[in-house]
Amino acid sequence: MNKNLEKWIKQNRSKLIATRTKAERYMLEKLPRKYRKSAKIQHPVVVNDHVYFVDIYLPSIQVAIEVDGWSHADRQE
Repeated sequence: MNKNLEKWIKQNRSKLIATRTKAERYMLEKLPRKYRKSAKIQHPVVVNDHVYFVDIYLPSIQVAIEVDGWSHADRQE
């Protein structure tokens, strides 16, 4: 991955974490503790030069959770 993309991901991930929705916080809070401890918030997934951020990623069981994907539909990024 190139350095510019890494920098962009880091900046945008920070913004997304800072502006998480109540639904995202609630979902994380309701996860079993064993998953919550290792959960990745706003985890970047790169597919064919496109970057997607999943709300919650559980690496131990390889599960991605998108809580409120509909809220991204009108965003211009």
